[in-house]
Amino acid sequence: MIVRLNDAAVAAFERAGLPPVSPALELVPELRKIIAAGLVRHGGALLFPHSWVVKKKYQLKIDPSHRTGHPDFTGWECELNSFHLDDVVPVRVDVSPDDEPLISEPDQLLMLRQGLKFAHEVVQLARALDAPVRCLVSVARDSGTFRFHRVRPGETWAMADLDTYTFGAPKLIEVDSGPHDLICDHGSPTTVGESIDETRASLSSYGNCRQRRRRRS
Repeated sequence: MIVRLNDAAVAAFERAGLPPVSPALELVPELRKIIAAGLVRHGGALLFPHSWVVKKKYQLKIDPSHRTGHPDFTGWECELNSFHLDDVVPVRVDVSPDDEPLISEPDQLLMLRQGLKFAHEVVQLARALDAPVRCLVSVARDSGTFRFHRVRPGETWAMADLDTYTFGAPKLIEVDSGPHDLICDHGSPTTVGESIDETRASLSSYGNCRQRRRRRS
């Protein structure tokens, strides 16, 4: 498993006194339900089968041959396989003076850790189907989002440099199922391991990717 974090995510873990790869100990009930439903193949795509994610986005038959608004399967998958973490993780959403959603730093960290744990579980499901996947957890002061897609040559959702994303100061974690050479053209890994525990151990042994190195320079 290959994990990358942007500087904002690393800083959030550090402020809490946690290692950068610190998932929740267990998933909240709604996320456990999604994992329990598993993943399904659909026309070359890999999707969550549970209806509340799919029907929330499309009230029509899901047909991969009609990827309206998306140039490739990756964008289509990310649209169908995305949902708001703040809808399922018990966080408090206040309203800012500008009438915008406002989530506290501790609750943002909660979503980040739940998202990381959830990504690990999705990776395990995908491995059972022999389908490499990439998960992206994005958390900011107004919301949190999880999405994933199969890894395909020449297609990706996120930019190689996660610190490119600055609008809204998002905290980003990307989790690849591997194999380890799978992301040779998608930036350097923050840390590598077959599980969360091995990944955390790898972080201690090998250091971090250029996002972390740039932070220390």
